[in-house]
Amino acid sequence: MTSLDDHRTLRTREEIVALAGRVQQVTVLSHSKPFLCSLWEQADRNASIALRINRAAIGSEIALWDVRNDSISEYDKRHELIRAYLQVADPAKEREVAQALRPILEAFMRVAYPANRSYAQILELPTFGHSDNHAGLQVCDLICSAPLYPIACYAYRTGHVANVHVQPGAVALVQRYGQTIRGLQYRYLDAATGRYRGGLVVSDAIQQRNATLMFR
Repeated sequence: MTSLDDHRTLRTREEIVALAGRVQQVTVLSHSKPFLCSLWEQADRNASIALRINRAAIGSEIALWDVRNDSISEYDKRHELIRAYLQVADPAKEREVAQALRPILEAFMRVAYPANRSYAQILELPTFGHSDNHAGLQVCDLICSAPLYPIACYAYRTGHVANVHVQPGAVALVQRYGQTIRGLQYRYLDAATGRYRGGLVVSDAIQQRNATLMFR
């Protein structure tokens, strides 16, 4: 089974399964992992074995092949890792979980909003999304660099800067998430000054506007 046979994989798989019921032994060799994985799903696990040829220090070697592990996509592996961590938090897995969050969120956004490609030329967005740190910091990085950065650029740089970072599409982010983000702020009253502190703070040296511009 090679790439030239992609158009007839179903019929070939059916023929192999039928042949296995008529003869004592069937050996299938293929470079196509998807084909072998689908064939393995129909095989009698008690009477079948999966092997792979690995490159060794000298020459090659034949080893057992974990078909299930190779059948699962990287997305599903990351999802399984995070679900397991939510069930039983293992401190030894924190870094691995944090590294898995961004690819999962990016994959979801590409599927959920395939036509929304305003930032197609920005290679690193979210900017700090690859923090090799705890999952909580990873989520904070995503919130700050995904919705807040484009909102702030549009709100405070429109009319002053003309580049890819200032996107009119940020208005939709304000309308959809502005009030939610505003409510998520942690604000407290400073007893010494009588002023509220914390939350999102903006330093606008040009027009002296405060952070409320990002929420309306």
